[in-house]
Amino acid sequence: MKRFGHCFHYFPTYARYDEAYWEQYRKVNESFSLTLLDAIRPDDTVWIHDYHLMLLPHLLQKSLAQASDRLFLHIPFPQV
Repeated sequence: MKRFGHCFHYFPTYARYDEAYWEQYRKVNESFSLTLLDAIRPDDTVWIHDYHLMLLPHLLQKSLAQASDRLFLHIPFPQV
C-alpha cells in the first residue's frame, strides 16, 4: 500500500519512499476519520475522492460498519 502515488502515473522510479511520509499520510487519514465519525450517521453514504484518502474507507468501516462509503479515483490505474 505504501507505493501507490507515482505508480498510478507510470513513473514509480520517481517516487521517494520514506517511512515518515507514510506515517504522516496515515495520521492525516486517521484525522479525517475521527472528524467524520463525529458528523456521519449509520445510514449516511460518504464519498471519498482520490488517493489522498485511500485509507479512509477502511478506517470508517472499522468504527462504523453500517455506514456506506465509496472511493472514487480521479486517476487511472496503470495497465499491466
